[in-house]
Amino acid sequence: MHDLVGACVRRERGELGLEVAALLAGKARDRPGALDPLPSRVDRRLAAPVAASGWVEVASKAMHYLLYVLLAAQAALGFVLRWSGNEAMSFFGLPIPPPFAPFSKSAHQLVGEAHNWVVG
Repeated sequence: MHDLVGACVRRERGELGLEVAALLAGKARDRPGALDPLPSRVDRRLAAPVAASGWVEVASKAMHYLLYVLLAAQAALGFVLRWSGNEAMSFFGLPIPPPFAPFSKSAHQLVGEAHNWVVG
């Protein structure tokens, strides 16, 4: 579908031929053995990605999990921020009233600053 829409858009600019060529090349690439970027004489093990060293893999996984924690914290702080200001939330049209009493103005601002820090 994406390719079809792209062809329609590019057709207005007179680039239909390029889009059709790209579509055909993409379809040909999907067939086994067609337009293989690595000829059979090349050792396929050479094309494998280099394994990361120990500390790089640990840092990568730590950053990955940190991003998930920040994503969850952003959502949780968003709910707390709204509720601390005595505002109801809505989930698919269903109102969710604040589960606790409104915070003081300074506490509400603190939650807002924490939310803004997480959002960046």
